[in-house]
Formats: sequence, C-alpha cells, structure tokens
Amino acid sequence: MSLYHDGRGAQQQVAAIQGESMSDERNTYIGGSEVFELLNCAQYGSGCVRKLAFDKLGYEKDFPETDNDLILRRGNLLECVAADLYQQQTGRKLRRVASGRKHPCYSWASVSTDRTIQSGGGNKPGGGPGDLELKTRSEGPFRRVQRLGPFDGDLLQIQWSLWITGHAWGALGILGVFGELPLLHFDVEPDRELHSIFEYEGAKFNDIVFVQRQLPEPPFPATDSRCRVCCYRLSCRGELADDTEVQALREVNKSKHELVQINNPALVSTLTDVDLLRSEIKSLETALDIAKETAQDQLGDVDSAYLANYGKVYRLVSQVKRIDVERLKTELPTIYAKYVLSYTTGSYLRCYPHKG
Repeated sequence: MSLYHDGRGAQQQVAAIQGESMSDERNTYIGGSEVFELLNCAQYGSGCVRKLAFDKLGYEKDFPETDNDLILRRGNLLECVAADLYQQQTGRKLRRVASGRKHPCYSWASVSTDRTIQSGGGNKPGGGPGDLELKTRSEGPFRRVQRLGPFDGDLLQIQWSLWITGHAWGALGILGVFGELPLLHFDVEPDRELHSIFEYEGAKFNDIVFVQRQLPEPPFPATDSRCRVCCYRLSCRGELADDTEVQALREVNKSKHELVQINNPALVSTLTDVDLLRSEIKSLETALDIAKETAQDQLGDVDSAYLANYGKVYRLVSQVKRIDVERLKTELPTIYAKYVLSYTTGSYLRCYPHKG
C-alpha cells in the first residue's frame, strides 16, 4: 500500500507505458548513481567509465546483470521505509522530489535525489534545505559502513546531487536489510574540489560519448577484476583474445596436473566474487585484531568489569593445546595408525587467478 500512497505506483505505471523513451532519455545524461563509474571508482564489482559508455551507447550486453536488477528492486521497495526511519531518528521533515533535475549549466548532468530535507526543525542552523540519498545494504556491507563509513560510490552520489542542486548540505541514509532494519545516517558538506572533477570528467565523457558516439579508452588493464565480471567483457576486450589464449596454453603446459581448458564466463564471475569476498574477510579480520588489541589497552589493569552502556567484559588467558602428530607417528606408530583417521568429507576449490 505504501508504494501507491507515496505516488510510486503511478510512476511505475507511467514507466511501463513509456519505458523505451525513458530509457533512451537516460542515455543522454549521467545520473548520480553512475558517478562512481565515471570516475573509475571500484565498487559493486564495477566502476569503469568505458562500461558506462557501453550502457549509454546502447550496446547489447554479452552477459545479463540479474543481480543488479534485484538490488535495484530491493532499494525501490525499501526507500519509503528508510525515509520514514530517517525522519524518526533526526526529526527532520522530508519532501519527495517530483522529478529529475538537470545541472543549470550542463545538460549531460542530471540527478534524481531521493528526498529533499526541508529547512527548519532539527536541520543545520541556517543551512536551508538539503539533499538526502537513501541506500539499502545487507548485513556484511552494513557492518562495513559502521566500521569504515559510507562507500566511496555513495559519497560520490550525494556530492553529485549537491553539485547539481546547489544546496549547502546533504545527508546519506543507510538502511540495513536484516534484523530490525537498523539505519545509519551521515551529514555531508559540499566538496568544491570534487565538483571541479565532476565538471572536467563529465565534459570529457560528454564530448566522446554523447557527441562523437565513441567509446573512451580502457582505463585499466584487462586483468583487472572489474573486467573479469563485466557484462561487456567480450565486446570490450575482445582484441586481447589471442593474448589470453597464449597465457592459457602456458598455464596448461607448466601445470603438474593435466588441465582441461574450458570457457565458462559464469564460473569466472562466480570465482572472482569469491576472491573479492576473501579479500574483504581478510580486511575484516585485520581490523578485528586491531580493535581487540585496542580494547585490551583501554581496559587497563582490570581483568573483569561491568561496563556501563555495554555489559560484562573479562580478560582471559589464551591457552592452546595440540597434538604433535609427527612425534606421535614416529614414537608410537601403532597408536597413530589406530586413532589418527583420514576420511573425505567433500570437495573444495583451490584457485590460482591471473595476477594483475
């Protein structure tokens, strides 16, 4: 019901009727959610100005992007929930933006800000109205925002909005899609130096893509993880096919095991996602170790305490016990053979992706 209550149902009906023309119009400008691609900011497994150009020029995708469609749909469904929670937490009144807004000087720059934060009532003193961008994040990315702050692409999007609207401040609202739907929010001030970069890079993109109808040069090597999962990777980097084949033959020839060469783009995408997740886990584990050491220092000489606004905390001595398997095997081979068992529980993958 909330979808129709706020007018979104009517917007969806219009979009269904005029979908093709709206899509064509979107390919004439750069929107706020695309700025991270304009500036080659790695995020969401993407972030490439050449991919953005492929989209704007209407190239057919080599592979579908179904996951992105699902994430966009989730964001649309939960936008009203995030807006209501933001109003409750901040006391600020919001107003839905009726339609997209173009930059006063550049027709190739547009923004559809999620909400305008009305002046007065809990806003920054004398700040006037502000722009609000709302995002939804699953638990892992949400915890990352709690630890490190908003993603670079989200900050670029709210800055793009401020550049176009001219408002003196803005905010980001990040809704966690888990548990009781927690919400984080951050106030943002305009970054004039970044706005100058928007102007320069946007004008360059406009001339190459919108005016000349050409593709910009690839901004990084084809070995970049963004290339390996890109939906245009065959059309974009097809000229490197021979080099890729040579590399594959070298890998096959030097391997100790007999390798069967296969071409499975979906598997490449999945394994690249695995590598990205492992990298994020390693980063989280490092941050966790640092946080634990900091907590130990802050606890001081106390070994057990009740911490106000948190709960109980104890400092315990770490103890590790293990069996010296090699010594057992040498000195007590009969017991080793009887009690040290080896069995198969399933299979796992050991991957060696291309370096670069």
